[in-house]
Amino acid sequence: MHLEQKQEFMKGALAGFIAGVVMFIYVESFQWIGLTKFGISSLAGDTVFTYTNNLGMNLLAFMVSSGISVFWGIIFAFLFTKVFSSDFYLAKILFMSFCIFFFHLGFLDEPFHYKREIHEDTFELLIILSGYILYGFILAIGLKKLKIID
Repeated sequence: MHLEQKQEFMKGALAGFIAGVVMFIYVESFQWIGLTKFGISSLAGDTVFTYTNNLGMNLLAFMVSSGISVFWGIIFAFLFTKVFSSDFYLAKILFMSFCIFFFHLGFLDEPFHYKREIHEDTFELLIILSGYILYGFILAIGLKKLKIID
């Protein structure tokens, strides 16, 4: 018996990757233009190693961020074929994206040793939160286009 019926793994991975790249570019663009101090690169980089802003570290951080985005895309794909109905799917995905943000910067900030100053700047947190919401929105579109969500 196989739980995968609609190619959830590959379709969720693809949708998660695309949504993750959009989120990465969106949040990083605020750092690139100097409006924020932290981006997805610094968050993803600090989960595995001590992040410094250079090309090699940014590529590694992009790979970590992409892997995490793929992971959540696969989880969401399976959730919508095995657990949740497609009713109000956009609201469900956006809520779960908010929950991932809360989990990431609320519970995991200590284990990942994030700098406390991230939590002292409301604008910084709003940009990251809006990145997670954008991730959920793009993921919802991707899962709908790939026929994971009816």
